[in-house]
Amino acid sequence: MKVTVTAQAFNRYTGIPAPFGTSREEKIDTKTNKLFKDAHCILKIKEAYERFWNDSDIHSEHIVFVSQIKIN
Repeated sequence: MKVTVTAQAFNRYTGIPAPFGTSREEKIDTKTNKLFKDAHCILKIKEAYERFWNDSDIHSEHIVFVSQIKIN
């Protein structure tokens, strides 16, 4: 499945949007991207995306939330 993920980073402690930009969009192909190999629905894609960004550096000042996923 090919999707476009829209996400926004926020300060983990204050909840204020991160200063380095607005939301970002990433095109993802779940068939070729190993991170999403078990993501067979929108919810699993959201969980995998947020887990990658938020759990890879638990000491980061920022946390990422997915706001939209569009099926391409």
